[in-house]
Amino acid sequence: MAPARFEEWTPEHFLTNQTSCQLILEDAEALREIPLVNSAPLHSFKDGELVRFRGMIQDMYNPEYYFENYEVRNSQTGECQIRCGTYKDTAYCLPHEEIIIDSKKNRSSERQTCVVISIPGLNEWAKEKCIKTNLNLPEVSHTSFKRTLEQSVEEMDCSEPIRKKEKMMENSENENTNTQERNNINTLSKEHIMNFPIPIDDGKACIVKVIKIYEDATSYKLNQILEIVGFISLDPALSLIHDSEDAMDDSEVQIHNPPTSLVPRLHAVKITSLTRHHVDSCPQIVSRAEQIRAELHMILSQILFGDTLAADYLICHLISSIYLRKDALCLGSFPINITNFSFGKFRTFPKDLYEILSLLVPKSHYLECSLEALNDMCLIPKKDYDCNRLTSGILQLSNNTHLVIDETQLSSGRVSANGRKNYEAIGDLVKFQKVSYDFTYYPMEFETDIPVLILSEVKSFIPDFSV
Repeated sequence: MAPARFEEWTPEHFLTNQTSCQLILEDAEALREIPLVNSAPLHSFKDGELVRFRGMIQDMYNPEYYFENYEVRNSQTGECQIRCGTYKDTAYCLPHEEIIIDSKKNRSSERQTCVVISIPGLNEWAKEKCIKTNLNLPEVSHTSFKRTLEQSVEEMDCSEPIRKKEKMMENSENENTNTQERNNINTLSKEHIMNFPIPIDDGKACIVKVIKIYEDATSYKLNQILEIVGFISLDPALSLIHDSEDAMDDSEVQIHNPPTSLVPRLHAVKITSLTRHHVDSCPQIVSRAEQIRAELHMILSQILFGDTLAADYLICHLISSIYLRKDALCLGSFPINITNFSFGKFRTFPKDLYEILSLLVPKSHYLECSLEALNDMCLIPKKDYDCNRLTSGILQLSNNTHLVIDETQLSSGRVSANGRKNYEAIGDLVKFQKVSYDFTYYPMEFETDIPVLILSEVKSFIPDFSV
């Protein structure tokens, strides 16, 4: 039987009692008892603890090989033991023990990896609060190994990874080397490593590892919102595991092996896709829908200087969502442009309106679009081949994130080449609900469902904008 408390769960116990543990994890109320990484500092968790993390898939890395089972020999007694490497990044191997590389009992397997970050644009009131009272320091494991699919199939016995580099914690000489390497890891800024599309004050990132890919894993896509339950890995040695002989350069090594104090690893045992709440699950809201709509209309009419028609359009915009795509049409998308308000008299109106809207929708972002910002900002995500990762752009947002674009500061002037790209990106988002990610040698289109509200003194600079 599984322990009554989730803090007593371990990877070994989960594997032994997988059926009963999965049954417990199906209980939504029970899941809320699992500590949430989003709302607690990382130092309050211990290595191997069962946690939850809610976030957006920001990037997908290459799969990696690991030892599902490996045989260890005690050099003092000659005794051999089979150990499990599932849901772990490190091989438990004491100084007087060694891994038997050519053992027929060793079993290699494959797991998928992806980068999941805190949900961009998630408003404060929509965040789940989960207070973790016990403050634990992460435990340190011993040796580590991992492989990628790009390494040759002939070496699947994992003989190469289990070398002196994985015994870096065994003697003082290697400890000095670790200190130097740890300093090298810090050469990249926190912002560069975290790679958020928009600033997130309390944002976190995790490298999530999924074993054998869930049956429905093919439905997981970039920018999808997930809730992951898994065992957290906080071994500081994980940021140091790489060969000098590897083809990867230093920047790629640092990006793919960030410090666990900044980007922990999370071994998933349950993944749930988070979608918009269905109104039929809230009968009390459905029964009061007419009254709620009337009150909302009254509030929005007052904010919009008594314009009741504009309030009607804004309500339709707030509840809009794409329900069908046909050719270039996105049925359900309803972008609007609010203009001709007294900007000279009410210069704070765009930000004031956004503050109100952020209290009504779970996810939103305010984008101030001046000529300088248009030329300088990075809207489109781009593939960085030096680091072998996808560098975020502002438009890398999850579905149903309301984007409010303030054009009131836009002035005439010269638009740079980058500004032209940003202009086209906003136009494609508004008209086709697509964003073309820049992969240098070719663009790759990603479908979106991002409601766009543009505030401007005159008609928006986006052509053929539907009003």
